Amino acid sequence: MLLFSMKDSKYSILSLFALVVLVRLYFLQTYYGWEESDYGNLAMVYGVWESGFTHFDMNHMPGYYFVGALAYAVCHNSIWAALSVSVVSGLGSLLVVVKWAKKWGFDRGAVLVLLALLCQPEFILYSSSSLREPLYTLFVLLALSSLLEAQPWRYGLWAVLAFSVRFEAPLFVIPMLLLAPFGWRDRLKSLSVVLAGVLLWMLYCWAVYETPFFWRHAASVNVETGLGLEAQSFVEWFTNGLVIVWGLLTEIAPNHVGHGLILAWLMTPVVWKDSKRILSCWVWSMLMTGVWLGIAFVAQHEVGHNLYWKWMYPLVPFWVLCAVVTLSRATPKWVWGLVMVQAIFVQTKETHRQWELSEELYGPQIRLAKWMEGNLDPKKPLLVDNVPACWLRRDATVYTLHSWFDVPLFTTEEDLIRWAKQEDVHWVLFFKEEWTQAPAKARFLLNSTGTIDTTEGQIVLVEEETQYGWKWYHLTW
Repeated sequence: MLLFSMKDSKYSILSLFALVVLVRLYFLQTYYGWEESDYGNLAMVYGVWESGFTHFDMNHMPGYYFVGALAYAVCHNSIWAALSVSVVSGLGSLLVVVKWAKKWGFDRGAVLVLLALLCQPEFILYSSSSLREPLYTLFVLLALSSLLEAQPWRYGLWAVLAFSVRFEAPLFVIPMLLLAPFGWRDRLKSLSVVLAGVLLWMLYCWAVYETPFFWRHAASVNVETGLGLEAQSFVEWFTNGLVIVWGLLTEIAPNHVGHGLILAWLMTPVVWKDSKRILSCWVWSMLMTGVWLGIAFVAQHEVGHNLYWKWMYPLVPFWVLCAVVTLSRATPKWVWGLVMVQAIFVQTKETHRQWELSEELYGPQIRLAKWMEGNLDPKKPLLVDNVPACWLRRDATVYTLHSWFDVPLFTTEEDLIRWAKQEDVHWVLFFKEEWTQAPAKARFLLNSTGTIDTTEGQIVLVEEETQYGWKWYHLTW
């Protein structure tokens, strides 16, 4: 490859890293996010700052919101605060992986890592959005680095920080202590730090929410919204779980990362059986993959559910690192050349697909939210949910927003108009998906078209978007 024909491969590394930065800057301007949580996180960041760093929503572990609130204290803009944490964390993760690839696979390994992560959809897109996965991944990578460098106190610290962002971290952080390159006394030091961090968050959760089980909400939501509850027997449930795990391993991972890279990752212990550090990294990646697959086995969403993409994000750098150092040692140039070409092809294809999906689903909602800001009186209440509501609440706001979760049941159009008169609500955003509660509260709007005339007033359809499924109404009386 041309990159390796250059006399000084440092220029190749620097050039590729600069290109990675430019790609992220491009998606910062054009990517509308993974789902509603991208925008919900903006309000969460502002909420932590507004509370003086004392109140955390424990539906998710609050580490990301805490760091985002620190950034908010500097810029006083929740969008830039949240995005800066994701972008810096994503680039930091990349630097850690490049460091180890360079150490184990020389300059060739560093260049291959940069190529393998240049177009990888999750690693690029989610590092350009307000998601917590990039920060979690950085902490996990720093924990592994501390383990490989035999630094027990640092290992415990980074592990606690990783846990503060996603609560499943101890599931692989603690078992890895068995392979730590230090004695049992130092292992107990690391373990004590991790357990102390877990205990502190349990005490906080008990003091504020009267339960120590910080994982309860996230775990129950994934089980309730998955397909597992539809199984008629334990055998069917178990079989369904295996089918989903198989689909993630043979379909999602290869199509998002590259078939050759996934195969090279699996071959790492055969090629590097003489390197304890690389084997430790591979075992770490296997444990993380096991946690990912275990969550999928229990939750049982459909194989193509985008939750699996987000949960897969932290695995990608570990898969790529192991794969790259394995390829650079065990195969001739033309083999890893083909592997990289295939990986870049499938990654670019998937990145474009996710980018288009984001534009179709969330772009219109953001444009509608910006229209609201520019054209509606902020003192007038609105019945708005999801992305537009999160956007309007991203900073200090004077908007009064009603949610479909909180309004009464409207059995007729007249009921809606009477309630709107009482609350002085002239604008209503209706969603077709059942989980939004809108169809349950106003079923008559589900198939409505045009203007609805009632004895109480008019319900005028102003705009409709069919891809996500929402309708924007103006109420007059």
